[in-house]
Parts: sequence; structure tokens; C-alpha cells
Amino acid sequence: QKKLLVLCGAGWAADIMDLQVMAFLLPTLQVQWDEPQSTLSLAPSATFVGMLIGSLVWGVASDRVGRKPAFTATSMWAGTFGMLCASSTGIGSLVLWRFLMGFGLGGNLSVDFSLFMEFVPSNVRGKFTTILTVFATLGSLTTAVLAWAVLDSWGWRAYVLLCSAPGILVGVARSFMEESPHFLAAQG
Repeated sequence: QKKLLVLCGAGWAADIMDLQVMAFLLPTLQVQWDEPQSTLSLAPSATFVGMLIGSLVWGVASDRVGRKPAFTATSMWAGTFGMLCASSTGIGSLVLWRFLMGFGLGGNLSVDFSLFMEFVPSNVRGKFTTILTVFATLGSLTTAVLAWAVLDSWGWRAYVLLCSAPGILVGVARSFMEESPHFLAAQG
């Protein structure tokens, strides 16, 4: 349970980092790309549209192919497309990458929580859920610290890469965990 808590929590922290990166990034892009805020707001909006679709698709996928593959793939997906945001040369490519990243994030959040609850006994679920949400706060704090430390000195592309890389690392770590006993029992 503790290993799973760390794997799910790290995924939540990585997700929050990918979500909050835009709050620190938009002012920089507004100046560098000479785009109005209303146009740049399409990027975070695309993220949330992707999350909506991703939560539905990945939830069904985890029921069909297993929790472990979805648990690993959602994190790798979000991390990969989050890092590709650093290659954006304008609002069009940024919106595309953010939408695709959001597709992974939506799946990650829904699959993580479902999987986590399957492993945690019902008498301690409240306690473990509270601990799990602390990781999201750590992700927010890390994003802010990285913005302060990196954004002005290394540039926005390095900042985006650093904020999205944890998703890849979490995905690799998740590939070593076992399948959910609940899923295996349901498969017969």
C-alpha cells in the first residue's frame, strides 16, 4: 500500500505540475509570441477538454486491458506530450500538445484513484486519500519553485521540460508494479 501510495501520489504531483505550468508560462508567452491573453487561453482550455475525454477513454480502457497498462500509459502519455509542449512555435502547436497531454492527465487522475482504492482497505481509505492529495500540493509547490528558479534564467522551454519530465519517470516506475487483484479477479 505504501509503494502504491508513492506511485499514485507521484503521478498526482506530476499531473498538477503539468496543469499549473501554464499559470507561470502564459505571461512569458504573451510577450514572446505577441499573442493576446484571450488567444493564449486556448491552451489551458484544450488541456481540460483533453482531460474530460481522457478520463472517459482511459477509465474504460483500464476496465478492459487492466489497471497496470493504463496506470503506466497515462503517465507516460501525459509526460511525453507535456514535454512536446516545449517544441511549440505558436499557439496552434501549443494547443495541440496541451490537448493531447490533457488526454493523458484525465486518464491518469481517474485510473490512479480507482486503482489506489482497490488496494486500500475500506477502514483506512479516508486517511490514505488525504495523504494522496498532499502529493498534489507538493506538485503545485514544485511548479512554483521551478518557475522561480528556472523560468527567467533557463527559459520557458527548459521550464516546461522540467515540469513534464516527472510524468515519464513515474510511468517507468509504474511499469514494475503488479496488476490490481480486483481486476484479475474480475477477469476470472
